[in-house]
Amino acid sequence: MVTSSVPVARTAMQRPAIAEHLPHLQSAAPLPDGYELLIGPVIPQAALEAATALATRGGVTPHDALIATGVVSHADYARAVGEALELPVLTDAEQQHPDVGPQTVVVDATLDTPARLRLRIAKLTATGQQVVLAPRTLIETWEQAVQRDARLHHAINGLQRQTPALSAASPTAQWQLMVIAMLVGVILGGALVEPGATQAGLMAVIALPFFGVVLFRVLALWLAVVRPLPNRLHPPARSAVRIADSELPVYSVLVPLFREVAVLPGLIRALRRLDYPVAKLDCILILESRDTATLEAVRTMQLPPFMRVVIVPEGGPQTKPKALNYALPMARGSYVVVFDAEDVPAPSQLRQALAVFRAHHLHGGPELACVQARLNIDNANDSWLTRQFTLEYSALFDGLLPALTRLGLPVPLGGTSNHFPRAVLERLGGWDPYNVTEDADVGLRIARAGLGVAMVRSTTWEEAPLGFKPWLYQRTRWMKGWMQTWLVHMRHPRQFWRELGTIRFLGAQALMGGMVLSSLVHPLFYVMLAVEIMAGDPLASPASPLERGLWWLAAFNLAAGYTSAMALAALTVIRRKRLWLLPHVALMPLYWLLISFASYRAVWQLVRTPFLWEKTEHRARPRATG
Repeated sequence: MVTSSVPVARTAMQRPAIAEHLPHLQSAAPLPDGYELLIGPVIPQAALEAATALATRGGVTPHDALIATGVVSHADYARAVGEALELPVLTDAEQQHPDVGPQTVVVDATLDTPARLRLRIAKLTATGQQVVLAPRTLIETWEQAVQRDARLHHAINGLQRQTPALSAASPTAQWQLMVIAMLVGVILGGALVEPGATQAGLMAVIALPFFGVVLFRVLALWLAVVRPLPNRLHPPARSAVRIADSELPVYSVLVPLFREVAVLPGLIRALRRLDYPVAKLDCILILESRDTATLEAVRTMQLPPFMRVVIVPEGGPQTKPKALNYALPMARGSYVVVFDAEDVPAPSQLRQALAVFRAHHLHGGPELACVQARLNIDNANDSWLTRQFTLEYSALFDGLLPALTRLGLPVPLGGTSNHFPRAVLERLGGWDPYNVTEDADVGLRIARAGLGVAMVRSTTWEEAPLGFKPWLYQRTRWMKGWMQTWLVHMRHPRQFWRELGTIRFLGAQALMGGMVLSSLVHPLFYVMLAVEIMAGDPLASPASPLERGLWWLAAFNLAAGYTSAMALAALTVIRRKRLWLLPHVALMPLYWLLISFASYRAVWQLVRTPFLWEKTEHRARPRATG
């Protein structure tokens, strides 16, 4: 939906040359019935013939091809149709919905072919109604103005109304607060009364969940080495059968933006490079009404015809999922993908994701709710932090998440490059506007609904935060969101267990709860080791069998956890031929301590400002992908 304040239509004088958009379709094509009425100064016959050939190949109407390629604007096309059918036409100059009267109907000029549109209008006029044509962009502008408040209310409260128990807006369950308070009290009291027994109990509480995390990492490493992903669901880009343009559905690309002036040109270039018919591409730039700088920057740009702007009004939490919820009802596509402002997706990614959906459907299994692309970092060599971030992303998206999909376990989605059938996404309730890692939450809701997630062999390149402060803000938000997600889904643990089944429930605990717990307790291993060193022999085995068992379990966790995580990171960067990152694997434990610091900051924010979204700033720069 494009607001009336953003220029959306080009005049006939601003039209690009036809050959620029249709260089491979110079031969004439027969015109469908009715389109010959449009031939004139606005739509030359050569342009209409070339667009008809393109439309035949892509399975769209000639006027869709004309508008999508930028040869004709929505307003110019509406005027041409109005002149041919001798009907009045409203233009983009109209700022408000006109007072057309009760017997007047405003019809979208692109609703159908001219011949079929004439028949529709004849039926309306036969009932005594007067018909006025308007460009689709203008009708969408009116709809957004009229439905603004209702859409905002739904974006903020839709999930909470549909399933309040799954919304982070609802208060934490009383029993959860009581358990947390009891644990803190027992630990503090036990440390004063029975420090030895308390230490043993803490080791058990820490070691057992950590053991689950370590086992999963070891299994992910084994799957990555021994059992590569099957080609039937993850066809390589070069060997996959290319889906014909005529069989492709309309695809909506949602890009939420906030304070992103610097990266706008790069974003537009990346979206232009998508290998998808422009007549079936619906790219929506989602802007915040308070972000005047980005709004002004967009107004000065000439967006391609397949891109439009949706402006989210103020209200509710200032979060990415709220913006996505607001724009989703305006998406035209039957499939939806989310990209971030700094993303550079592989041009073939939309086609590859559809190939995975199609292959999964042919081979059966649970309904596929999402296809997640692999994310990686294109500024890996900028700083020590970006190198560690790259190692982390490589292990996660090239190792851990593919293992989750192979094992059928819940998958915490990445915040970008996740592809959904729109109907499934709407059935799930969209995104939780109160959860600051809405991606992980959607992944768990997909699992609870009995739906599946698959990975696609396509990479989206992202920018890692360059300095410590932006990295800390981003990582705090991620860890806070994971805590939110775990608390939300564990409000009713029996129901959670029943919906997932035992294996998937334990997998979710190890993945979500275990990862959060491990980041919080990781520094305690060093503290306990330091205490043992100061007390005497740190390698001395405890006397009692229970303490000895816990001691060996902790030693296994430490050794296997470090080894498997570092080996998985090394393997994944080797496969991406980024061998220069291998020496930095040795410094990963230091990076994990920084993650622990961010996790404790996340706990503090979870109590004080649970819905705070600390913005990650991005910069304008050349984008590399190696």
